[in-house]
Amino acid sequence: MKNGRGHGQGHGHERKKALSSLCPFIFRVRAPARAFARSSLLKMEALIMKCLNVLALFLVVVGALNWGLWGFFQFDVVAWIFKGNTTALSRLIYAIIGLAGLWSLKCFCRCCKAVCCDKKDGHGSSGNGGGCCKM
Repeated sequence: MKNGRGHGQGHGHERKKALSSLCPFIFRVRAPARAFARSSLLKMEALIMKCLNVLALFLVVVGALNWGLWGFFQFDVVAWIFKGNTTALSRLIYAIIGLAGLWSLKCFCRCCKAVCCDKKDGHGSSGNGGGCCKM
């Protein structure tokens, strides 16, 4: 009895080492499979976020054009398409465009950080430490 259990130390490790030398893919397939699944999930999430950002930008542009037409010509495109601005469908479109505007604030904040903040210290270009990145 070398270690009090009746077996030599490291017996299980030697067996696993011998098996892994005979068939190496048995013991090494799990970690790359998990990494592949995680990377493909991250790629899918990135694609969904990109599509949501593009859709939100499109809806914000539609909303801006609608407001511009209303301001210059008092012509509401959404109300014209859906037969009035108080119909349920018109109100749904207005609500979706409003939500797209809220979603786009996230992109606006990211662009603000990229434009007005220095990479070195994380402060605004004014150098006084009160820049836009200090959120």
